Amino acid sequence: LRPNATQEEVVRAGEVNSFVFCAIAFLMGLHLSVAQFGSIIVFQNGMLMQMMPAFLLGLFTNVRERPVALGLAIGLLSLLVMVLTGNPLDPWVPLINVAV
Repeated sequence: LRPNATQEEVVRAGEVNSFVFCAIAFLMGLHLSVAQFGSIIVFQNGMLMQMMPAFLLGLFTNVRERPVALGLAIGLLSLLVMVLTGNPLDPWVPLINVAV
């Protein structure tokens, strides 16, 4: 938003952003049930396992951005579809493992 911002202003904006989102997450967490926390954990683990390879590829290789971003988007979309519609492999594989 401000390309001419100083380094201190960028750091301050990051700190304020982190504080605001932590406060929002804390307030939302006060009103969640145990079942909802379970769903959040499933979704979070799936997202983390989808993002880690993309992060490592970007960090240690010269792979192009588009294929990695597309793979990440498709993986997260499939996770969201499975969370909303149910696990097709439920008798054999728990949702937490399918999410990964």
